[in-house]
Amino acid sequence: MATPDLSSFSQKIKALFQSARGRDLLLYLLCVVAATFIWVFLTLDDDIQKDYEIPLIITDIPKDVTPLSAMPEDIAVSVSGKGMAFVKYSWGKMPSMKVPFNDFVDGNGVFRMSKTKIESWVHDYFGANITVNATRPDSIVVRTTDRPGKKVPLIINVDATTDALSIISGRISANVDSIMLFSAGRIPESIMSVSTIKFRESDLSDSLYVKGVRLQPVDGITMIPASVDVMIPVEPLIAKKKTVNINVVNVPRGMRIIPFPYSVEVAFLVPMSKYSMDYKFNATVDYHDVVSGINTLNVNVTAESKGCYNVSFTPEKVDYVVEYIDNQQE
Repeated sequence: MATPDLSSFSQKIKALFQSARGRDLLLYLLCVVAATFIWVFLTLDDDIQKDYEIPLIITDIPKDVTPLSAMPEDIAVSVSGKGMAFVKYSWGKMPSMKVPFNDFVDGNGVFRMSKTKIESWVHDYFGANITVNATRPDSIVVRTTDRPGKKVPLIINVDATTDALSIISGRISANVDSIMLFSAGRIPESIMSVSTIKFRESDLSDSLYVKGVRLQPVDGITMIPASVDVMIPVEPLIAKKKTVNINVVNVPRGMRIIPFPYSVEVAFLVPMSKYSMDYKFNATVDYHDVVSGINTLNVNVTAESKGCYNVSFTPEKVDYVVEYIDNQQE
């Protein structure tokens, strides 16, 4: 492959700009650059209005102090001023506004920022040459407590059902198993647990992860966390079959009942993860049916193992033969 001749290429470029056409092109490019610079300069010198959401971080909160309501995570502001004042906020992530907790907490443990204080901090954030048109919230009032919290277990209040070919295959759980309770006053001893709000999930065919389930509120109590994520484990059911011999019950001494056929085929559903288990069943016919004179005996099948579903069997009736036994030969 031939290597480009850079010297030849540079000579062609030089020749282009030395020509009348090249000089015209160069002049045009310089005019475009100059016009762009002037436009940017005039735009940045204009008065404009901008809307921002400033991330808010309350710093230096003592470890033993707990807010009893949520601190705002950001402050929405509408500001106006010269465009130059907002250039550095036009790209990238907005820098956080860090407010010291101790500067705004009173002797009663109330963190309070008035509208005037918020606007003052916004002025300092953007610079003195801007005008604050509006803020949201326009003031911040959050009660706090330095009382220790109380840890109580979490109860998940859910009505969960699956479709016909699935089961709930384990314990319904949350990302936490306990909740911390806080209050400005004494937490009643009667509060021994808290629960989620009641919610319903139906016709499930696969495991479900429910995010942000709220807790049932309690007056005067702050809960941390205020919501939880709930996991509902669901597993599919698969078909399995087994041959089970028939036993005869209630047969009097000196008689023998021989069913025909002597076994039934049991069909049932099991969780996929437990397919390899040996499930036990008891198949029986009753001598009392013979006494009643019927020609066939009803088969009864009961599961002796847990975890099998939709049990069916065939045949449901069997023929039989009665034999008399000489007790002396037994």
